[in-house]
Amino acid sequence: MEEEFNLIKETRLIEKIKSENSINSKHELAKYYGLFETHYEKGIKILEDTINEIDLNRNWYDYFCGRYNYYQTERKVNYICIMETLGLIYYEYGLKEKAIECWINTERKFKNDCSYILKRTDNICYSISRYFIITIKKYIANYYLINNEIDKMKEFLLNDILNDNYYYASLLLGKYYIESKTDINYGILLLNNKEFIDIYEYLGIYYYGLEKYAISFVYLDKVVSCSVYSAYNWKASLYLGKFYINVKNDYENAYKYYIKAMNSLILLRYHNNEMYLLKIKYIYPEQKQNIEENIELINRLVSQLLSIDRLEKLKKNE
Repeated sequence: MEEEFNLIKETRLIEKIKSENSINSKHELAKYYGLFETHYEKGIKILEDTINEIDLNRNWYDYFCGRYNYYQTERKVNYICIMETLGLIYYEYGLKEKAIECWINTERKFKNDCSYILKRTDNICYSISRYFIITIKKYIANYYLINNEIDKMKEFLLNDILNDNYYYASLLLGKYYIESKTDINYGILLLNNKEFIDIYEYLGIYYYGLEKYAISFVYLDKVVSCSVYSAYNWKASLYLGKFYINVKNDYENAYKYYIKAMNSLILLRYHNNEMYLLKIKYIYPEQKQNIEENIELINRLVSQLLSIDRLEKLKKNE
């Protein structure tokens, strides 16, 4: 791990638990223990004990009245997040079967709940719990992929496409068929059946690689014009910059999108610093290094662009 175990930090976290006795403070201490081979078992014990404290079946309606949905969802989110962390710690220290069992049990426990909340996205509490259960689903699919259990991955994602109809399953399965070259046409079909920013980005980059620039532009432009564009969509800006310089010879727009990609990467670097290290290792194993490499790449592209622009201006003034 990147840091040595810090007794002072441990003491502060323990004191926080004593003063608050909250699920979040216990979870925070367990996550910290989970970063170290000499302490991870203590983290597992805390998480297992904390899970047993969360009563999902109790009817709190009479107590909370109108705020019942809020508090019930808070318990669900706590449960899902703890099981997420527990699985990550299991996986990190070689307990892979326990990790996948942990995530599958969580996904099954909230499967009907997730189907229900897909119809209730107007309610912020339901959309929050939806987000966290989708994260668990991604963990399961990723587990099957990196452990080469491809048939299980296909079955799991296809079942999600048929039942929950959420974009992530189409994206992961479509990417698999395209990148493995097992059925490129089917992969593209899966992606085209969904409208979502991450799918637009993937297809835009895919068609750019095939030199189908007009199609690529349509998808990439959808990404940067989308109201939910985030730092994670930095590649769309990078490839739009490439499109404008290599296809349109438009230095101004190329510069604009290179800078947008650069700003997104810098923000993503900040997000990563806030993310749990075991999550980065499991889901984004090369992202930290790639962020620095791509920031350096875009710096070079911008420098080249400015040099060419200056040269063009000098020629015009001669």
